[in-house]
Amino acid sequence: MSKLMLAMFLTVAFGFSTTAVGAPRAAAKASTADKAEKAEKAQTAPPLDKDAQAKLKEHMKMRNHVKGVKYPATKEELVTAFKGFKDIKTDDRKWFEETLPNKTFDNADEVMKALGWEVSPDETASTEKRGKN
Repeated sequence: MSKLMLAMFLTVAFGFSTTAVGAPRAAAKASTADKAEKAEKAQTAPPLDKDAQAKLKEHMKMRNHVKGVKYPATKEELVTAFKGFKDIKTDDRKWFEETLPNKTFDNADEVMKALGWEVSPDETASTEKRGKN
């Protein structure tokens, strides 16, 4: 009788251990599938209309100008630099001056974060390289 009980106990224990070991793998596969699905949706986003394209173009100009400034820079220095950029609309320059907090910024990423702009990892790496030169 004890051999039968031992065999049943080992069978149940083995059953639980395989589910515990397999669960993280299944979760990782599901996570990978979710990431792939999100990436596919991002790539198949509907095209932007002309107004949205123009806004995006203006936004990208501003981002590039923020990256081109020598850091560290104060708010005053950044606002002065933006006043010199004739390709930036007057409303955008005004928004920049009103939105930017009054402090000294060590790099472009800090400025972008202060303006509420998302900073991608690629931009962070390029700003760090620029700061070391």
